[in-house]
Amino acid sequence: MMRVIWLSLLCILAFIISIVALFPASFVTEKIKKDIVPIALSNVEGKLYNGKVGLVENKDDLLPLEFQNVRWTLAPSAIPTGGGVNVKFDGYGGGGEGLVKRAWNGDISVSDMNFTAKAPEFDAFTLPFVSLKGSLTGEVSSLQIKNQLLTEFFGQLLWQDAELTLPVQMVLGKVELDIKPEGQNSHIANIKSRGGEVDADGKVTITLAGDFNADVLLKPTSSASQDVVNTLSQFARRDAQGRFRWVQRGNVNRL
Repeated sequence: MMRVIWLSLLCILAFIISIVALFPASFVTEKIKKDIVPIALSNVEGKLYNGKVGLVENKDDLLPLEFQNVRWTLAPSAIPTGGGVNVKFDGYGGGGEGLVKRAWNGDISVSDMNFTAKAPEFDAFTLPFVSLKGSLTGEVSSLQIKNQLLTEFFGQLLWQDAELTLPVQMVLGKVELDIKPEGQNSHIANIKSRGGEVDADGKVTITLAGDFNADVLLKPTSSASQDVVNTLSQFARRDAQGRFRWVQRGNVNRL
């Protein structure tokens, strides 16, 4: 008798799991779209356990990103704490993959994410007279969104064959950024570049509201053109060691 009861329970459980896993993903995303603002999803296809979103947009003014062809598979290990998916995506001339979790209270976390991109794809995020060249690779070891705000970000970014115009051409070589939280309401990005016309060392601190404080030492190398040196001299005075110190405060939303 007990064996019959256990088999019946297993059949019922299997039926419930099948219904949930095979449920259309578009129905669920329509129900939760108000809970994931400022993230917007378009052209949702597939089932809960395996599907695709044609376009994912983060409509936050501080970080207005978008990604295409976002595919996912269910991550069973994340179910006890809410839910999670392993995702792959395309965007900005490259793509990436990682783990995204959503807790029962709506908080979102990202971990173990790696990505690639082409630097020119980010020209829209820079000043009108600045353009970028080179390739980007990065890693997000931890990202937390709580109450619809980015509260924690641990990540690294490598910019290879880096070049920009200010409006003169400036070769930066390899640029490395290491990003981590500083206090409760801000993050700090440590910057280092080598192998180009300018060596850079410094940091940029940015708050959740978009306020930033940049303090970077820039030293022309032996390969730097006179145009590059002249451009740097417009930002700061050269010290006895041949370095220029760039210090600036502002808000990224008002650039």
